[in-house]
This record gives sequence, structure tokens and C-alpha cells, in this order.
Amino acid sequence: MPLPSLPCLHCPPDGSPCQRCDDDGPAESVPGQSATIDLGSLTGVWADVFARQEALYAKHQRKARTAWRKAIAALDLAALIAAFRREALMTGAAPAPGTDHESPQAARHHKAELRSLARSMAAGFLMGVNDQPDYDGLLAAIAAALTAAAGEGTAAALGISAAAAGYDGFAWDKAAKDGRSEPDQGTVTGWAARIIAGAVTGLAAALTAGAIAGDSAEAMLKAASAVLRKAGSVTAYLGQAMHSAVSSAMAAAYSALGDIELLDWVTAGSGNVCPTCQDYADKSPYTPRDYPATPHPHCRCTPQPTGGIRLPFAAFAAYMLKRTA
Repeated sequence: MPLPSLPCLHCPPDGSPCQRCDDDGPAESVPGQSATIDLGSLTGVWADVFARQEALYAKHQRKARTAWRKAIAALDLAALIAAFRREALMTGAAPAPGTDHESPQAARHHKAELRSLARSMAAGFLMGVNDQPDYDGLLAAIAAALTAAAGEGTAAALGISAAAAGYDGFAWDKAAKDGRSEPDQGTVTGWAARIIAGAVTGLAAALTAGAIAGDSAEAMLKAASAVLRKAGSVTAYLGQAMHSAVSSAMAAAYSALGDIELLDWVTAGSGNVCPTCQDYADKSPYTPRDYPATPHPHCRCTPQPTGGIRLPFAAFAAYMLKRTA
């Protein structure tokens, strides 16, 4: 007997069917036709899934930003600013030579050279993060985030299937705890490298902007310090790392617990899906092994079994509290 289908992502909240559905549930997936979850109007299990994920991401991003600030605390940013100003031939409160040239072509050339210098020096400066005593704290924060994300992804696959089968009162926290798995060290250090690379980009942009504007050393130091303390790259790349771990765990759960062989890439947003994610959706379905990794920060696309298949009762029975009427 075929399993009941998952809730359709296109049907309105009042329960009436969309044009893709008939009275028996979602229509079969059509190659090249992608679904979208509208994050602005989530209800039911989807509201639970995304609310929990957003809260989890925010919690671990806060912890990782704190760890990042500790890791960079001993780096001598003032010395970097002084060295950069010397290399850029800045004197007093004047723009770096050539960046304000009367010839637009010459000005562009000098600004490009300045950006290259800023990036090179910022990269050399932040390479020192690896040698700081608190660098291990940053790695630990990333590892903890990925461990929790794996558990949340497993819980999402189970919870979605339980809801599709008509059960509520799902024990989310227990499922997430039981589903945790620790990442390997290479994965952790790889995401740390992305965070550092992102910080290099932000720091280099601050140095370049200050040099073009002719800011004082004090003003450049203040701007650069603000960029590093804000830790935007930590927020962005840890969020991407966690969502990638969630998606991988969902795909693994569908495969291991339900022998589900094909997954669709389901986009999330409100008409502003990026070309990469849209391409992934259009090329669905994928095997769990080949399901793509989260391609960019802030992505909220999610794997879903092709054709409305869900996990069997035995997969989520331990977390079911009661059946809906």
C-alpha cells in the first residue's frame, strides 16, 4: 500500500487544494518543476521546523562571535594600520596617492592596486588567528554548532514525516538530541578557514575605504576594529555551515530510516531565489549521496522526498506523543 504523501508546499493554509493537487493529495513531481517554501507564511510543522532552526542558528552564532572576538583580541590591529598606511604612502589626513587622480582611468588603477595591497596585508594579519591561544575556542564553537545542527536536521525529517502521518506533540528536543553527530576535524577547520577568509575581505574593504577617503590612523583603526568585532563572516559562514549540516542530516535520515532513494531540492523565499538554488531545484531529484551542499550563506532551501514519500511509522514512533483526531 503506498504511503500517504507529505503536506503540499503550494496548498493554502485553509486546506483547499492548489492547482497541482487533487483530492487525493500532492501530484507527482514533474522534472524541471520546482517547489518553493514561502518563509513569510509558514504554518504547522513547517513553522516549527524553520523557527527551531533559526533559533538554533542564532544561539550558536552568538557563541561563535564571542569565541571569534577572544581569538583576535591579542592581534595588533594598530600595527597593521600603521604598516598599511606606510605601504600606501599615506601622509596626514589625505587620500592615498593616485586614488584621487584627475584621470578616472588612473584613479581606478591606483584604487585597484590599493585594494590588492589591503587584501594581501589583511590576509597576512588574520593568518595569525590560528596561532592565538583562544583559536581552539573558535573551533570548539564551530564543532558544537555543527553537532547540534545535525541533530536538528534528523529531528526535522522525523517531525515532518510524523506530521504527514497525522501525529502531533512530536518530541522535538529528544529527537534532536538523539540525532546529533560530531563533525570530523577537517570539516570544522574548513569552516574556520572560510570564516577567516570572510573576515579578510571585510578588513581589506575597511582599509581600502579609509585610504581612499584619507581618514586618519585613528579613524581607520576604529573602522577596522568595528568590522572585526561585528564578526559578520562568523554569522554568515556559521549559518551556512549549520544549514548544510541540517540538510545533510535530513538527507541521511530519509535514506537510512526510510530507504528513500530520491530527494528534491525545495527552494525557500519569496521570489528572490538565487540562480544556483533555482538550478539545483530544476535539476531535482537527487540521490541522498548526491544531494548538493548548501551553496551560500542565508540559504534556507531544504531536501524533501520526491513524490510525497515519507518515513515509516517505526522511524518516528519513539518521539510520537499522540495522534491527532
